[in-house]
Amino acid sequence: MKVKELIKRLKQENPESEIVLAADEEGNYFTPLSVVECAIYDPEEHEVYDPDAQDINGENAVILWP
Repeated sequence: MKVKELIKRLKQENPESEIVLAADEEGNYFTPLSVVECAIYDPEEHEVYDPDAQDINGENAVILWP
């Protein structure tokens, strides 16, 4: 999902609602969103790197942390 798609979807919600993250698809654990961070995401390695990292194959990403 791209940021613009998430923004469009979130505009449909109450801006006073809490954002809560599910830890897995089965709904075994939930936690509030606490940090939003920019990073480089490497989809082949499933790794996240500092946005200032050099020589990293990946794409700009927004990381949501519990």
